Amino acid sequence: MFSSCQSFCTLLEILKVNCRGFACLVLLAINISSCASGVCPAACICASDIVSCTNKNLSMVPRTLFKFIKRLDLSYNKISFLDPDWVPVLFDKLNTLILSHNSVSSISTGSFSATPNVKYLDLSSNNLRTLSNPIFQELKALEILLLYNNQITHIDSDAFGGLHRLEKLYLSRNLLTYFPVDLYTGRTKLTELVLLDVSYNHLQTIPVQQLSLVPARQLCGIYLHGNPLFCDCTYNSMFNFWFHRHFSPVVDFKSDYICFLRSDSKGSTKLALIQDNFLNCSDSSVNGSFHVFGFLYEVQVGERLVVHCDSKIIDSSTHFFWVSPENRILEPDRRLIHIHVILSSRAENFAAPLHKRIRQHEPAGRQSQGQSFGRPGTQRRKFSKGC
Repeated sequence: MFSSCQSFCTLLEILKVNCRGFACLVLLAINISSCASGVCPAACICASDIVSCTNKNLSMVPRTLFKFIKRLDLSYNKISFLDPDWVPVLFDKLNTLILSHNSVSSISTGSFSATPNVKYLDLSSNNLRTLSNPIFQELKALEILLLYNNQITHIDSDAFGGLHRLEKLYLSRNLLTYFPVDLYTGRTKLTELVLLDVSYNHLQTIPVQQLSLVPARQLCGIYLHGNPLFCDCTYNSMFNFWFHRHFSPVVDFKSDYICFLRSDSKGSTKLALIQDNFLNCSDSSVNGSFHVFGFLYEVQVGERLVVHCDSKIIDSSTHFFWVSPENRILEPDRRLIHIHVILSSRAENFAAPLHKRIRQHEPAGRQSQGQSFGRPGTQRRKFSKGC
């Protein structure tokens, strides 16, 4: 189609010298313009700015596609690699690119230079094994990236560098053996990432301490179900806490969070990971994990403690305030909160969690409060943060 169109334009150019009159020049201009903008390939279905070329055994992108398309579906074909020349022209209006169910095993740097404004990229169900850096750097507008059901075993630390607008990343059903914590803590961390799906990989351990540094608005979107995790009191504490905070990944897939005993060489003993009285975990091990997460504090009586509120809600109009163990609303404009601890048999019950409540559509308040404990002495009291 492209070659015949090109020949037709060339023929008109040659005949131009024999034409007399305005009509011939207009015809020439119209045909040249139509050739430049492209036509709908025979293997595709075109509807204004949407082009679907699915299940046509294509190994490359048709060369006559319209430049102004916004959605291009190339799924269920035989495209095996992406390089800087795999797209014929600049598609600067393209915002949705679907390449699922192909045979893509390699992506070269610069492969997306002709599609800089794509917001939704689907590379699921391909043959990708390694994501080197930085293969997606041209996609500055990318918000959703689907990479599930590949064979990915390794992700370079900067593979997603430059994706400052990325909100959702799907890596489920790959072969990852480690959690990609660089997405949250590395020098190219993705600050807008609110959903990371690494379910059904080969993860056996989780970087608990590093995850404790992840803000709640990102933490509540991490999906870890379906991995062969080792049974560990720390993991139990973490997932139980997520469950009671109503994080969707553990609430929606609670039964899929299982673990295997390290002592079972055959890996046949499976336990539910989200449950109370898990493996008879001692208070010390549970409290230790909560110390790691910053959910449990220890402070000397008379010392000052600053408690930061980590919330899933970050709207500027949200107002944060705290409720004391006596169910008294603490004044948000006070810099210090004085809590008097009674040293008696009821002391531990009195030192109950400070609870955080959130009221929206009001002027923003402080998100941390200083606390001083009013009886001098050396005895420690524990307070868990109720964010």
